[in-house]
Formats: sequence, C-alpha cells, structure tokens
Amino acid sequence: MKCIQETVDKIKITNINNPREVFDLVFNHLQIPNQLSTSKRTKSHMSTAKIILYQIINRHPIIKLIMCFRSAQKLYETVYQLNCRASQTQSRTQSFEFHSKISLTQTSTGRITYIDPPVQLMANPKYYIIDDLLKQMSINVLEQKQLCDIFEDFSGESKLYNCFKISPRNCVIPHSNYIFLKIDYCQYELRILSHFSECKQMTNIFNDPKIDFFTELSKQLQSPRDLIKRCCYAYLYGATSYQVSYMSNIALNQVQHITQKLDEYLPELLIFKQKIQNHLENHQQVESIFGRRRIITQGNSKIQELREAAVRAGVNTICQASAADLCKLAMIRVFARFPKDVLKPIIQMHDEVIYELNIQYLEIVPKVIEEMESVQEFLNVKLKCKSTLTEMW
Repeated sequence: MKCIQETVDKIKITNINNPREVFDLVFNHLQIPNQLSTSKRTKSHMSTAKIILYQIINRHPIIKLIMCFRSAQKLYETVYQLNCRASQTQSRTQSFEFHSKISLTQTSTGRITYIDPPVQLMANPKYYIIDDLLKQMSINVLEQKQLCDIFEDFSGESKLYNCFKISPRNCVIPHSNYIFLKIDYCQYELRILSHFSECKQMTNIFNDPKIDFFTELSKQLQSPRDLIKRCCYAYLYGATSYQVSYMSNIALNQVQHITQKLDEYLPELLIFKQKIQNHLENHQQVESIFGRRRIITQGNSKIQELREAAVRAGVNTICQASAADLCKLAMIRVFARFPKDVLKPIIQMHDEVIYELNIQYLEIVPKVIEEMESVQEFLNVKLKCKSTLTEMW
C-alpha cells in the first residue's frame, strides 16, 4: 500500500482514499474520458466506483494501482481487526485465538454472519499488480496473471501482468493434532434453483455425476463456458444483463444473446419467474424451503423496473435462504453424529463449511460428506460435496 501511495503521489494526488481527488486525477488531470457518463450526472457528481474504473482500466497504469490499493486497504483493515481480537484473547488465555460473534438475523436470507471480527470479509487469495512498482519492492515470488484472475469479475483481455499473491486466510490454522476439513457444496444454489423451478434439463445434468453443469451448457448453447457461468449466477443473484456487461467488460448484446439462449434452453426458469411475480403481487413476500419469510413490497409497483427488481430479489431470496436452511440442518446432523473432540465446526460461509478434525479420525471424512449431502431428501435434485484436508484455511 505504501509503494502504491508513493507512486500515486508522483502524479499529484494527496489522498487516494478520497473519491473526489481520485476523480480529479483520473478525469481532469489525466483527461481520461468516462465511458459511463450520462446527461443526468454532472462532473461534480461522477463516481469512481469499481464499475466505472473497469471501463477505463487500460487507459493508464494508475487505474490498476488505484483498484489494487482499494483491495489492499480492505484486506489490511480486515486482518487488523482479526489481529486485535486475537491479541485480546492472548492476554487472557495465553492462546492466539479469535472468537467471532455469530448472528442468524443480520441478513434477510438467514445466512450465518460473523461479527467482531467479521470473518466473512477474509477474502480468497488476492493478486496485486506490481508492474509499476518493481523498483520499489523486493519481492522474489512473482506470478503472471490476466486481469480476469486479478479482478474477479473482469474479463476480455489476455495480457499478462506481474503480480504477487496475498491470502489472509492462511493466517488461520487449526489447533495442534487437528487439521481443517473443508466441505464445499458444488453449484449449491443452482441445484436449489433447479428444485424450485422444476427444470428438467438442469436436474438431469446435476443428477449425472460425470457431467459438469457449465461445460454441458456451454456445449449445448455453443457459447464460452465463462460467460455461461456469469449469466447463470447473474440470474441467481439478481444482476441485470447491463450489470454483467459492465462488471465483466463484455459487450451488452453478447450478454443479452446468451441470456436469451438460456431462456430458450431452460424455459422452466421463465415460468418460475412468472410464478414469483404473481405470488409477489398477491402476497408481497416469499418463503424459503423451511418457511423463512422475506417481505418484498414492490412486486405490484406501477414502475416496471421496481417490479423486475422485486422478482430478482424474490428468486435470490428463495434460493439463498433455502441454501442457508439446508446447510444449517446438515451442520446440526453432523454435530449430533460426531463428538466434539473428533470434529467441530469452525466457519460456515456461503456453500462452504470448515471443520476442525482430529488427525486420528481421518477415516470419518466420507461419513461427514454423507451427512452433509443427506439434506437432499428435501429436494428433487442430488447434492454433491467436495472435501479438502488442509493445514490452513
């Protein structure tokens, strides 16, 4: 972060955390045209959000550095909180541990949330571009990555950049004589979407363990696998074609074409959306598989954009809340079956559960997977779990 700040300082910017100064640097000092500017926005109200910087990322090296700085800043703040919490524990118990508070009500979908410190903010390994910082940094371990690997949503460029990788999760390790067991649900929420939409094509693919879902769709629709995957998850998470286009640096008409193909190949999804819309108009709420409710009042709005947003939120809520319900039930079953000194849950995030496993009981891993998959009894589609044994998160 210090090296990036020093580099940015050379081209007249005082505070890289100040959006107005970043805006002045990018659009006034460097005179880079904003591709997302509209007549509704004045220059004083232009944004420097990620979606804006994505569009001009190749116009000047400083754009990549600004984005890397923001990512590093967030990483630093998260790790700092974890370190403070662990230090407080060490002063009381002589062990360098942290214990988050757990909430089941922080999100509308019932996902488990960790507070103080917010463990879910410990991101996956991040790459940081140092092409313009090599003279200032003494780093021996370098990798060459494309922008799509560095900035998760970005796509469309094959140029390689010199990077180094940081993984804050590597700071989290198990106790002595234990190892981490990671259980990961494969295409978890898409399988739940398949159940609720009663989509035969999706169900048949998911129920065949030899077939990769996105590879099969790519083959059937004759479209790139990566783009198919983005469009599927956009449908699931309520993103529009416009958002997918700008966040991924992919032409809007290409995204819309893929979306249309998906609607034709998986017609049950459109029917499911229509059912959600009708339900919201009449009841203004949706429910998860175990009855968790979320109020959505804009389903009968006179404004089309609000109605469409309500439907997307409804689809997202049903799938995510049901995923949270089933995962918590699976964890309860695992907890009831295995003693604490053998296996205990550490972290649950999205479609992944991390257990601390006694190294003398490695043979129980298949039984743990069996319990995690057992909640498929509530679905008309099979669930699939992958397991990984590791000495760090």
